Amino acid sequence: MKNRLLKVLAILSCLALSAGFAACGGNGDGGNSSHNSSSGSEISSSLKESSESLEDSSFSSEEVVGKNGLSFASLTFEDGEAYVKVPNATETFSFKDEVTARGESDFIVSLDEYGFEVSLTKIVPLEVGDNLVCVFETIDGEIVNTYKVTIRRRAICTVYFNTDGGTTVESQTVEEDGYITETEMPVRGKDVFLGWENGDQPIVSSIWLKAKWDLATYTITYDLAGGEKDTENVKTCTYADNITLLDGVATCRKFLGWYDENDNKVTKIEKATSDIRLTAKWKNLLTVEDGVVTDIVWWEFENETRLEFPSVYDGQEITAIGENILKRLDNITEVVIPDSVISINEGAFRCAVDFSSNLTSVIFGENSKLKTIGKFAFSRCKKLENIKLPDSVTSIGVQAFWDCESLSSMIIPDGVTTIEKEVFAGCEKLTTVVIPDSVTSIEDYAFKFCRGLTNIIIPDSIEIIETYVFYECTNLKIYCEAESEPDGWWTQWNYSDCPVYWYSESEPVTEGNYWHYNDNGEIEIWE
Repeated sequence: MKNRLLKVLAILSCLALSAGFAACGGNGDGGNSSHNSSSGSEISSSLKESSESLEDSSFSSEEVVGKNGLSFASLTFEDGEAYVKVPNATETFSFKDEVTARGESDFIVSLDEYGFEVSLTKIVPLEVGDNLVCVFETIDGEIVNTYKVTIRRRAICTVYFNTDGGTTVESQTVEEDGYITETEMPVRGKDVFLGWENGDQPIVSSIWLKAKWDLATYTITYDLAGGEKDTENVKTCTYADNITLLDGVATCRKFLGWYDENDNKVTKIEKATSDIRLTAKWKNLLTVEDGVVTDIVWWEFENETRLEFPSVYDGQEITAIGENILKRLDNITEVVIPDSVISINEGAFRCAVDFSSNLTSVIFGENSKLKTIGKFAFSRCKKLENIKLPDSVTSIGVQAFWDCESLSSMIIPDGVTTIEKEVFAGCEKLTTVVIPDSVTSIEDYAFKFCRGLTNIIIPDSIEIIETYVFYECTNLKIYCEAESEPDGWWTQWNYSDCPVYWYSESEPVTEGNYWHYNDNGEIEIWE
């Protein structure tokens, strides 16, 4: 027993000498071991040799040790591991004060699991974050227990504040696991600040916190600036909305965009913080002089089939359509005339010789004020099929509908007094013409080449019919409300010798062609 004890003491003495030698710089090279730790290879080698020597002997620690072990002042272990956090200001951790060895136990502090970085002072430096430290319990130089301790030195975190469009709030520095302090209140329009998302949670790393808001509603006002039609854009918004604006709508204007009060073009509304007023900007596509449409930017209508004139343009009421408006627009099939127009001037929609026209329909409003259709107004519009003249019309000029070969019917308004020269000449498909009692004269060639006409009633108000009125109307029967030919009708008014019937209320007693209205108001020939 005594020999064994002497052997153990000899081993411990060797360990002490080895440790002292390492602390003094080893071979005299002047170097200092970091953290006052001994050479890892020397300590590990000594521990191993000690262990082997003890194993070779039949030595048992129970024979020489009483109540042994380590006690820890603040650390609590579970399965040999402990975890502790310390403030950021803590730069070292002392195990001298933390660990108490009992009986024959001693301990070694190492910065790694293998004992290469032993701290002779038992004080370890701490980096920010997790630091692993191993405490080895030894008895007579033999490791009997290992305790792993993770010491977390708390970080200093930076907290940034995303006000989401509000006024700036300065960042804060907070120690890990701490909380932000009260901040200044950001401002964002009329929205109400509600706090920071997750602002009541402990800070564990540098982070951005986003503001929470109770959203206010803002009004969007649209100034069409001359546009006649309201826009379908939304009228209210909040900061959270992202709205793509629809184009404004105006007749005979090209939309250039919406502009704010600072004359900035706006295509979408987002992150609104106040009421918004937008004004439309346009490119004029018409030239209007003294209420007369004198020109049109035709190339802006090349892809259109419908042309609608506004009643008011740049503050002027449109009262007349000027000459040759459609001279280059063979793609237009429909024209809409506003109620404000009083006159369709000479040659307004005439198809020039070098151009073609696909105009098929002309539409007037129910309250049209149109009085005058000038000469040549629709001449050579060969595809014009539908046009119902307003009751307000009092004058239809020379050749107004000349060569409108697709026109099928015409009701002349009760207010027109003269059917002028060649006004319907060449309307080959014209099958129906209604002449009102207001008409007193029909001029030369008025219905020339209207071969589709089969019946026409000449009211007894007609005092004058000039020559060749029904020239080449080969299928026409003429029903005159006069009982006989008036003196003012020219000799060659019926040059083509169309059958003529004179009116007789009762069955005539003389020979000739006579007719009357039957009980249904229809033409009935007396046989």
